[in-house]
Amino acid sequence: MDSRQEVAQFSDNLTELRASSLRVLALFTGLVGYVWLMLVVWPITGATVPFAAWAGSLLLLSGATLSYALGNTHPRIAAAGLVWATLFAVLCALLSYLRPELSYLLVLPVIFASALLGQRTVFVTAGMACPLVVAVGLGRFGL
Repeated sequence: MDSRQEVAQFSDNLTELRASSLRVLALFTGLVGYVWLMLVVWPITGATVPFAAWAGSLLLLSGATLSYALGNTHPRIAAAGLVWATLFAVLCALLSYLRPELSYLLVLPVIFASALLGQRTVFVTAGMACPLVVAVGLGRFGL
């Protein structure tokens, strides 16, 4: 087997693995968004639920739905949408529930970026997550 054929086969296998991972992560993220909406936000509607809680659950649901729908035709756009939707949903959770331990969930978009998009995007995602969590921590928790 020619080395060019091996590289092409490796690239095809990697693309297929990322596409199947995207489908699984989109389904899981959508399920989490749905559970968040139904169990946490929906029962206590009205003025007691912050807007960020609604936005976070809807971000997860819409990001997962769009990434699942676009996964076959535009896999990089779908993966990037899932990563950014997860990142901003975690920030919405931090702003809504005022629990500093929720900042540990910011590792999820970094892991998603690593599995779905590659090394460069991991650094971009982590580079966005770090200052955002510091800003939220300083603004909301007085750290």
